[in-house]
Amino acid sequence: MRVFTAIDLSEDLKKEVSEISQKIFKEIPLRLVARENLHLTLVFLGERDEEELEKVKKTLSELASSFSKFTLSLQNLAIFPDNKRPRGIWFNAGGQKEKAFSLYKKLIDGLLKEGLMLEREHFEYSPHCTIGRIPEKIKMPGNLNKKIARVNLNKEFLAEKLILYQSILSPKGPEYFKLGEYGLR
Repeated sequence: MRVFTAIDLSEDLKKEVSEISQKIFKEIPLRLVARENLHLTLVFLGERDEEELEKVKKTLSELASSFSKFTLSLQNLAIFPDNKRPRGIWFNAGGQKEKAFSLYKKLIDGLLKEGLMLEREHFEYSPHCTIGRIPEKIKMPGNLNKKIARVNLNKEFLAEKLILYQSILSPKGPEYFKLGEYGLR
């Protein structure tokens, strides 16, 4: 199953991000992430079997019990992977990014200690909140960066729990299912 780890967003922030997403959707045809599924992605882990999932859950549980809550923010919008071949739009993370990086590093170290094999792409640190994906068949005219440059949220939130999600991509948009929640201390 395709899984990733994330930091949950507050309901108020999910509402605000969803409203921004709806406005952007009027200009850019996105498959929007549903409001209830908005989150800050920490580490994408790819396809994992049941045995590996248990190791991921153990690592998340141990990490959460030893890591303090901290403040992050959602800031500017960005296109991924780049403006020449856009696949989606996300908010970059701000705030106490050094704490988020420490959490990320400890998570990666814990997974490696548990014997999980990680692909090179799993080591890329890029905390973000995806708001939507651009369907492959749609060719975007002009410079997308100009269309999203005026959106700057810079809204803080408390990172208080880690979530393990299963991700299923479909033509209607991504579907996420919580496999576990781990409260930070």
